[in-house]
Amino acid sequence: MPHSAPDVPHANAQHSDVWHSEIWFVDIAAAAPALQAFEARHLLLSAAEHERAAALRDDLVRNEWLAAHIALRAIVGRGCGPDVARQTFAVTERGKPFLAQSPYAFSLSHAPGVALIGLSAGGTIGVDIERHREVRIGDARRAGIEAAAAHLSEDVLPVDPTMRFLQAWVRIEALAKADGCGVGRMLTRLGVRGRAAAPPPAGPSGLGDDIAPIAARARAVLAGGDEDVPAQTTAPESSSHDARPLTVTDLAVAEGLYAAVASDAGAGPVVCRRLPDHLEGLEKLFG
Repeated sequence: MPHSAPDVPHANAQHSDVWHSEIWFVDIAAAAPALQAFEARHLLLSAAEHERAAALRDDLVRNEWLAAHIALRAIVGRGCGPDVARQTFAVTERGKPFLAQSPYAFSLSHAPGVALIGLSAGGTIGVDIERHREVRIGDARRAGIEAAAAHLSEDVLPVDPTMRFLQAWVRIEALAKADGCGVGRMLTRLGVRGRAAAPPPAGPSGLGDDIAPIAARARAVLAGGDEDVPAQTTAPESSSHDARPLTVTDLAVAEGLYAAVASDAGAGPVVCRRLPDHLEGLEKLFG
């Protein structure tokens, strides 16, 4: 997968005063002190978030969790105002968080030392980010995940086996977050697991000839439906999103990181930006 500096817009982005989706890359290791100082000034986090953070025993995990959520609150507040952004998150029946008085959908993904935050006006969005690491998984499951992911995006998966799997995985995670169904449910809908799982493709690339069932399911999910998979009940506030076609796009954020975004098809350009890692920059952007 090609890599570029995280503050450079995605290749599909076009400069416009009207945007539909924004993606923010957060270097938590660099930005955490500035984000903590910003929180001390503006008090964006809810009581529920402070309680959850206090329950995390590991200092590093707690500090990174807090930094990621401060960044999320600041980014959401940039669109809908700090008063709305301070409200406690509600969740749909599927578990997707939202703010009742905000017109923006959002998504947060956190990996060690980094975070990715997506914001969408009037649509739905899901993002996911992973660090480079070795993954132990059975050959059949790996092949099924890669086959499904290959048909979720026009972007080409990497050749390297580890890179290919991680990029495939973030595509599926992003799609599951945008849909709100959860990654387990999404793997079932894609035919990767469960009774309806398609036979794993064969061949040295992991994508052999027998990919028709998985490819058909991937196309159906992107179109907003399921092939022979019972529909799942959703909360009323998310029902309008259920049948929306989605697009999955790979994001090049930094070397050794794998990221993807899923959002409404045809919703407009996706801009990937880097969050400032100093207080002055945060105040200029959000203050």
